[in-house]
Amino acid sequence: MSQTEYELLNEILRAYRKSEVLFVAHELGILDKIGQQPTDSDTLAKDLELSKNGIERLLSALCAIGIVIKEKEHYTLSVDFQPYLDPDSTDYIGGLINHEIHLHKRWNKLSESVRSGKPVKQSDEPSGAADTQRFIDAMAVIGNRTAPILMKKIVFQGNEYLLDLGGGPGKYIKSFCETYPDMQVTLFDQPDTIRVAQTNLSNNQHFKNMQFISGDILKDNLGENYDVIFSSNVIHIFGPEDVQIIFDKCHRALKPGGRLLIKDFFLNDDYTGPEFSTLFSLHMLLSTDGGKCYSEKEMISLMEDSNLSYGQSVKLTESSVVIEAFK
Repeated sequence: MSQTEYELLNEILRAYRKSEVLFVAHELGILDKIGQQPTDSDTLAKDLELSKNGIERLLSALCAIGIVIKEKEHYTLSVDFQPYLDPDSTDYIGGLINHEIHLHKRWNKLSESVRSGKPVKQSDEPSGAADTQRFIDAMAVIGNRTAPILMKKIVFQGNEYLLDLGGGPGKYIKSFCETYPDMQVTLFDQPDTIRVAQTNLSNNQHFKNMQFISGDILKDNLGENYDVIFSSNVIHIFGPEDVQIIFDKCHRALKPGGRLLIKDFFLNDDYTGPEFSTLFSLHMLLSTDGGKCYSEKEMISLMEDSNLSYGQSVKLTESSVVIEAFK
């Protein structure tokens, strides 16, 4: 084994330590505090009721991994990371960090899921308001980053009637309406999520162009006569039989010639990459009864089984691809 391979294994072995440093700094309010103004360790220890010994060691680690900068005796967020870790920034990812902290506890039970082939999170496990809000906040961070990319890489006529299927907090329909003011959009999601989305979007200047349907994606009517159905990071929640049900419903809901756009984390044909998708598919094993990441080939086959004709695949980011099909 070469030194490079040894070092890579060591990095993999200890990768969780960096995550824990970030998680704890976020949970204890350290990043919020030093994001506001340069602060010394004595002040942080006093204001946050932490030990000086502990805070100094954590700050040293934050400096070493580049998140925090130390100048003389004062600490501040790195300029490169500040937009994402300062709560006053529009690019703040605190919601995503909170979500990952929650999911980390589930990942500690990965061996259970691998042994049983079943999730450690039961499908009938109740989700409280805090769980729903945490998930929505995380999805808002992701939507905030990828919606502008989608608008640049996928071409629309601008006057379509579009369904955002499982659209969460409404980041995508906001972008659709702001980019194409003549577009009419409908957001379909679960009742609690729809209530949050309506609150988030109620003051938007294009709110009159937005409609909302709450329901169960497998059981309830999606509406009809759509020119476009767009769905982001939803299909991986479901097994193949349920995906087929969803695609059949999409086929019925589309106008003749209508377009289905499925954005997700897809695997290559031999299921060995990309890395993000393989790890996310494991996360679906932990979290769902049948969900997984599909290969593009599998997804296209399921679309064709629902009489949808494959159009093209468009890569948005390193981990996200949009597959297009037509009725």
